[in-house]
Formats: sequence, C-alpha cells, structure tokens
Amino acid sequence: MRETFNYRDKSITLYCINLCSYGDSGDYELFPDEDMGILLIDQVKNLDDIGCSVVDVNESVGFLHLRGMEITLYPSGRMIIENVKPDDRLVAIETARNIFQALR
Repeated sequence: MRETFNYRDKSITLYCINLCSYGDSGDYELFPDEDMGILLIDQVKNLDDIGCSVVDVNESVGFLHLRGMEITLYPSGRMIIENVKPDDRLVAIETARNIFQALR
C-alpha cells in the first residue's frame, strides 16, 4: 500500500508493508520513495505536539512512543511501527503522516 503526501513542499510517496501480525496488533515498515533528510535531533522536539515521547535520539535513529506504539525513525524517513492497534495499514500510514507533519 502507498500514500502520497507533501513534506516540506515536496511530494513524497510512502510505501507500507506488514512485517507481522499478532491478532489485534501488527508491526509495519514504512519507507519513502526518496530520502527525506530528517534532522532527527533538531526535529523530534516538535513531536510533543502530537503526544509522542522521545525515548532516545541521535543523528542516525530515533526511538519514539506514541499511543502504545513503539516507533523507530531514520533520517531517510524509513519508519518501523510496532504494536499498531488495530492491525491495519491505514492506521500505520496515518501515524506516519502525523509524525511527518509534526516534524516540519
């Protein structure tokens, strides 16, 4: 499944694949069609606005918590979202889109 959205005045296509399912929850990997160039240390502070807590962050990777989900975010825009409830790609894509909008 894919979704196209705007990030910093660029059209980005985000692809989503299911990694595994556990009945009512699932894990998903999302990746953009091009490197998004996210400056993790500078930009993750904006995630407080959507209720996302930063567990740890450095230049290479950010570990986040949002509504029971564990999220790993990379500067390229690649994201792994674990414990998505309900187990639905649309929920994973919406979560990613909300994070990217907050990172602006």
